[in-house]
Amino acid sequence: MKPCSLRRTLAVLSGAIALAAEAAVPRDFDAPEHGLKIIRTHPIIFPARMIQEGILHGEARIAFHIDHEGRLVDSLAVAYSAKPFADCAIDAVQRWKFIPQRSGDRPAA
Repeated sequence: MKPCSLRRTLAVLSGAIALAAEAAVPRDFDAPEHGLKIIRTHPIIFPARMIQEGILHGEARIAFHIDHEGRLVDSLAVAYSAKPFADCAIDAVQRWKFIPQRSGDRPAA
């Protein structure tokens, strides 16, 4: 199988799995849903060491878990251009404030 075809097949399978998982979750259709909201952010302080090395930008993707009260429970750098930048990004995210996802007047599961 060509690499392009394999990627396309994996994308279709991933989409089907996501749709199946979503369909299995019971929903209260009478209650409006409100997604997670970020109400305060904190700037990422770029690592001085990276600037000294001539690196002037970076990227980091941070996965995080917010509990039903809006508290950050866990965070993980899942992709990044440089580890020191990812560490600074996680430090910044730990200072963010959130309103958790809600379904009607209850926290969503």
